[in-house]
Order: sequence, then structure tokens, then C-alpha cells
Amino acid sequence: MSKRKQMLNLVSTWRVSGLSQQQFCKEKGVTLGKLSYWIAHSKPKEDSGFVALKPGSVKAPDSLEIHYPNGVVVKLCRVDLTVIFVF
Repeated sequence: MSKRKQMLNLVSTWRVSGLSQQQFCKEKGVTLGKLSYWIAHSKPKEDSGFVALKPGSVKAPDSLEIHYPNGVVVKLCRVDLTVIFVF
């Protein structure tokens, strides 16, 4: 079995164990840093929180506001981002 597969199995075992990462590491003789690394790398790629949009798949609003938890608000007016290359 490859090291990657072993570590992913270890992560699966930890998830169902009900133990904290620290407790689990003590029992299995693994460093907390190593377990944390493999937990981060065991997440599916599509779990990034971003969604790919295709041109024309979404109608753009006239404006957009992004509200950050620290109170900062970014306001964007509608802009046509189509770029035409002329050679």
C-alpha cells in the first residue's frame, strides 16, 4: 500500500474515531503536523468553494456588492469583461 493511501486511511480512521486530533495522534504515534497535513490534502479538489462559470451561463447583475466580515464593502458596477484580441 502506498504512503498516500496509508495516510488517507489514517485520516478516515480519525474522522470516525470521535477523538481530537491530538488524542488520536498520541494513540497512533503520529505527529499532529503530519495528521493535519494529510487532513488538508484529503479534501476533494472540487471542495475549493469556487464554481466555474461559462460565458452566457449567468446573467450579470447591474451591480455587485461583496461584504467582508470585518465590515469592508466592495461595490462593483457592471463592466463588460469581454476582451477582443486584434492581431
